[in-house]
Amino acid sequence: MKSHTMDEYKEIGMDFKILNDFMVHLIVKVGKYGKLKYGDKMSKELDKINQIQSDLEEEMFKEYPKDANTEIFYGKRPDITNLLKEYYEIPNR
Repeated sequence: MKSHTMDEYKEIGMDFKILNDFMVHLIVKVGKYGKLKYGDKMSKELDKINQIQSDLEEEMFKEYPKDANTEIFYGKRPDITNLLKEYYEIPNR
């Protein structure tokens, strides 16, 4: 029995890409001004999340060998700028 449909894998892959980009953004913000210990802790958590992402991608390839591809979990990344703007104003750079 398959654990997810291919469409679910595509949605999960997109969610992981968004989560990764948010985490990297936050790690950079938290790690500023000598607070690297917090950024480092968050980086370790992101490593755990990335391992889960990799494991799920592996499952997808086992379940859908003809349809699976690495782009689903690691391909084109969405632009999260608009998502970030929902939470706070981004200064012009």
